[in-house]
Amino acid sequence: MKDDRPLPSFSLDPRFLWDRKPTPEETDAPAFRAWYLARVLETGGIDDLRKIGFPVIRAWMPRLRLPNELQKFWDWYFRDRNPDTRAA
Repeated sequence: MKDDRPLPSFSLDPRFLWDRKPTPEETDAPAFRAWYLARVLETGGIDDLRKIGFPVIRAWMPRLRLPNELQKFWDWYFRDRNPDTRAA
């Protein structure tokens, strides 16, 4: 069964947009947000992840394209955790 609930929103940090200048319309698109979140997971630190929130990350996971090892890590991390997990 497909989950049709809207994905949670999150703020964008310009530090992760060093090579792009997206328009407001682009930043609202789910494909852009999935790209952005994947970039944060690849290059950000724990404080960046906490700002987004682990429940938000978990909700977006099925849409993200991550390197295999990073995908395996997040799959492992969320496997048995409560959706309200806030700390690493």
